[in-house]
Amino acid sequence: MAETKNVLILKVALKMKKSVWRRIAIREDQTLHALFHAINEAFDWDFDHLYSFFITGVKNASRKRIRESPRYSHPSCFEEPDFFDSGSFGQDASRTSIGSLELAPKMAFEYLFDFGDEWWHVIIVERIEPADPETRYPLLLESHGESFDQYS
Repeated sequence: MAETKNVLILKVALKMKKSVWRRIAIREDQTLHALFHAINEAFDWDFDHLYSFFITGVKNASRKRIRESPRYSHPSCFEEPDFFDSGSFGQDASRTSIGSLELAPKMAFEYLFDFGDEWWHVIIVERIEPADPETRYPLLLESHGESFDQYS
């Protein structure tokens, strides 16, 4: 009998306008890079930009939360060490499973997409439940508010 995986139900909101959000389900064995794809598809962002996830814990308002939190970034940040200071990007998001982060309900973390335009998102773990073996994840469960034009 195959082991049942859990799925995390995440609410992903734009930091600048929290009334614009998406609810996404993702299995614990999927990577942060898979979450990047799910978020970008849900918000209609282009995929040709770098990103980082910052595991800031519970709703932390401190300004140093970003500097002191674990960081997981786009795999391209680690491919060209002469171009990027890869040490400042933390770990490779494509090698980091959601389950390895030990997230729990009500925990929050942040996602920065496009280092130039800086689209910040707040991600809240709403709940964790058994995955449906018949469902393909990540899965967009709900959308609220219109996406912004990425380049406006």
